[in-house]
Amino acid sequence: ELRQFAAVVLGEGGDPGALDPLVELLTRERTEAWLDVARAVASFGADGLAAVQDLCPSIANEQIKLERVARALAEMMRRDETGDLQRTLTSK
Repeated sequence: ELRQFAAVVLGEGGDPGALDPLVELLTRERTEAWLDVARAVASFGADGLAAVQDLCPSIANEQIKLERVARALAEMMRRDETGDLQRTLTSK
């Protein structure tokens, strides 16, 4: 529960310095706290999207990590009320 709480707080805090550690934790967390990490990464919006996109090539053959990245992307789209992230994804 402490890990989950920490992920939520880091996501809500919006400190850009928290994003890289959260993205790394997204692929390494061994407990169900990774779900909250995915939500925390998603809370960074476009910056979170860029960080996750940068991560993708290095995990292309790692199914579990790809599933977690997909979850983070799904959380981003769920929060994307303005459609900005959707436009970013489809324009590339």
